[in-house]
Amino acid sequence: MIKFSQLESFVAVIKNGSINKAAEQLFISQPTLSRTLKSLENELGIQLLIRQNQGVLPTREGKLLYRYAKSILSELSIIEKIKKMNVDELFAELDVSVSSLFVKDELFVDFKNSCKSKEIVLNIEEVTIGQLINNVVTGVSEVGLAVLSDEEFFSVQKSAEVRKLNLEVLASEALYAHVGKKNVSYGKEKLILNDMMESTCVHLPFDIFSNLRKTMVIDGICVKDFPKTLTVNHYSIVKKMLKETDCFLLGNCWQADELSKLGIETKQIANCDIKTHLLIITNAKMDYLSAEASKFIELVKKNYG
Repeated sequence: MIKFSQLESFVAVIKNGSINKAAEQLFISQPTLSRTLKSLENELGIQLLIRQNQGVLPTREGKLLYRYAKSILSELSIIEKIKKMNVDELFAELDVSVSSLFVKDELFVDFKNSCKSKEIVLNIEEVTIGQLINNVVTGVSEVGLAVLSDEEFFSVQKSAEVRKLNLEVLASEALYAHVGKKNVSYGKEKLILNDMMESTCVHLPFDIFSNLRKTMVIDGICVKDFPKTLTVNHYSIVKKMLKETDCFLLGNCWQADELSKLGIETKQIANCDIKTHLLIITNAKMDYLSAEASKFIELVKKNYG
């Protein structure tokens, strides 16, 4: 098997054009270097050098090996430097899945500002609660951030026990509704669900967990009975629909500030006793969280706790 010391010796010889000069640079004897080069040629079964009185020249095969050997030694040099460097100063990566929450932009700005790394990667996935759970279990995401209704919460609790997940409830509040200026309830103190039967109820995609939201009964009206619905799998488009159309969204108080930037109101719902729960979800099988995940959770608690 070819050794790095052989490649290092070969590259030094080509750079210097002389075995003697390369031996001096490597602080070894000329005969030792010659044996190293010969063993490399024997290992590959090809001639790498043309030996002349004035020095050495690479063969065609030697030129090709020289190009690849330089690259290999350069990568090895970087790897060696990592041992002496603070990796946190080089690279930071945050993998988060979010479900049923328009996360505050400031949260990610604060995260970026808290990082001292030269390269920062933010992988933020907006998904259903089922996909969020799967992402955390498989390691696609280190942290899950979700808002669940009562029924969803009880179902997710059971799944978390089976799949070895940690659920941390940050807060529990009433179910709210979000409306834009073109909705009939805009500007009113409270939203009366019966007034919304001609408006379009916008949903994020449903799955085995969020399907339970369809069964919620509020002020005598079942959510699945709204005649006009719109299901959208893109959070930015949901915001646009709320702002520009008569759509309304059954949501939560934790995204009120973010939506208010677009002129979207967050309203209490009359005669509604349903709660929503803000959760952080992590994998209980993981021995520890990365520095990035820990910092993100700290910021979430600061912003929402």
